[in-house]
Amino acid sequence: MTKIQIYTDGSSKGNPGPGGWAFVVLHDGKTKKASGGESATTNNRMEIMAAIEALKWVKKNHADAKIDLFSDSTLLIKTMSGEFKSKKNLDLWRELSGLAEGLDIEWNWVKGHASDKYNNMCDKLAQEAADKVEPADVLEEKCAEGFYCPKCNKETEGVLTQKTPDSPIRVDCTHCGKYIKFAEKTKENLERICDNAELKLF
Repeated sequence: MTKIQIYTDGSSKGNPGPGGWAFVVLHDGKTKKASGGESATTNNRMEIMAAIEALKWVKKNHADAKIDLFSDSTLLIKTMSGEFKSKKNLDLWRELSGLAEGLDIEWNWVKGHASDKYNNMCDKLAQEAADKVEPADVLEEKCAEGFYCPKCNKETEGVLTQKTPDSPIRVDCTHCGKYIKFAEKTKENLERICDNAELKLF
């Protein structure tokens, strides 16, 4: 059976703020590194996302491997080991649990910002990824039209809905379906609600 080691880490410049995730996989004398970021996130979400992306890679390349996963996130390790119960970020915990199912994983805590070479490597990659991401408010200002969705990092025309004529106008992303913000009751926004033939009030 193939044995691999995975190191993961997450970083956030604010809570929420621009964030980054990273993982390093050691297998067969080789090193696989990957990282990415989001414009509006938290440190905990990036820690979980790092593990998610690492297990996606494992499932695609070494699904039958014996895995030692290392993280300096006590939350991640103790939640996946069954010591903690997840209360927030349930969407990511569900995805991570689904990916972990069927894999042979040992979840290991490692002290952060210490002497572990690969933990430090992950930390650097995650911070670099966070630095490359523009904050959500900056990206929103750059949208030529419509709205900016920090969940999927895309510009969207938005799906506008309203419970009653007196209620605020809610904007959801056309890509991921997540809530973005409440929009102003401008003439244009009100007309977009009325003109939407597929509108379903929530």
